[in-house]
Amino acid sequence: MFVASDRRSRLTIGCIYPAKLALSRQPLDQWMRQILKAEHKRFRRCGEGNFSEIAAPCGRGLDAESHLRWVLLLWPWRRMRVRQTWLIHDAGSDRLVLLQATGRREELQALLDQAAKGLCGKDISC
Repeated sequence: MFVASDRRSRLTIGCIYPAKLALSRQPLDQWMRQILKAEHKRFRRCGEGNFSEIAAPCGRGLDAESHLRWVLLLWPWRRMRVRQTWLIHDAGSDRLVLLQATGRREELQALLDQAAKGLCGKDISC
């Protein structure tokens, strides 16, 4: 797990390896539900429907958006309130890549796109 942070945003990168074994145990959407359930005390998921599908440079994946619970907003102007989570199946490297970005909504998409392009085809130790 790798975490990079500044005052306005945070990026977390993780991976589940090997993907064939992970996907034989449970499908990609169940992995995403499990990841989001682990953080449900701090963040609540927007919408209870299915996850939206994304096409990243490394492969296909799922996308989910969460918001910081209102109880934890003591100083709302200082908090990173939105978290975007991508879970991508990188078939070339046989891994599931987890990207989580927390910050302002308008900055998250560009941050995740840049991280996904940088990880494509690269060997990272998880």
